[in-house]
Amino acid sequence: IYIAAGSGSSSTDRRMITENLSFKGDGTWKKLSYTFKAQNLNSKREVDFKNAAIYFGFNYREGEYFLDNVSVELVKKK
Repeated sequence: IYIAAGSGSSSTDRRMITENLSFKGDGTWKKLSYTFKAQNLNSKREVDFKNAAIYFGFNYREGEYFLDNVSVELVKKK
């Protein structure tokens, strides 16, 4: 699964994170989590942190993919 977060009309426009998460699918639900630090990865275009979006991709894989209960939580530094 490709996951990206950013602001703008596409995942490459104003990017905060980009990551490939790998797991072996077996037709059952999997719980995946990913912790990231939101930062501007494009020095030419500023990220709008108040208007962010998350993008998921499956790299042109065939089949059905279901995403459920996606959440983003702010984790404060300790």
